[in-house]
Amino acid sequence: MFYADTGKPFLKLYGHKLPITAFDISSDNAILVSSSVDKDIRFWDLDFGHCIKTVFAHELPVTNVKFIKDTHYVISTGKDAHVKFWDGDSHELIQDFEEPLL
Repeated sequence: MFYADTGKPFLKLYGHKLPITAFDISSDNAILVSSSVDKDIRFWDLDFGHCIKTVFAHELPVTNVKFIKDTHYVISTGKDAHVKFWDGDSHELIQDFEEPLL
């Protein structure tokens, strides 16, 4: 993470075992969520840069994560054809949508 105005480093976030595929920041700039090829999503505190919670999210690599505007709800997608809806405060799965097989 870098400061936008100066380009100087702000935070280094360590934790995923494999490459990160996506990340998003909540509208209130309090939480960052990241996804990875390691099948996890991680919730990060942006005040101090520590990992709040690691969640085994999908059976195959996670391809994307996105906060719903003005909430701490997160949508994740994976190569396992699942779209999952998460609570970013409790870090619990709310809903799992699986793409029907044709």
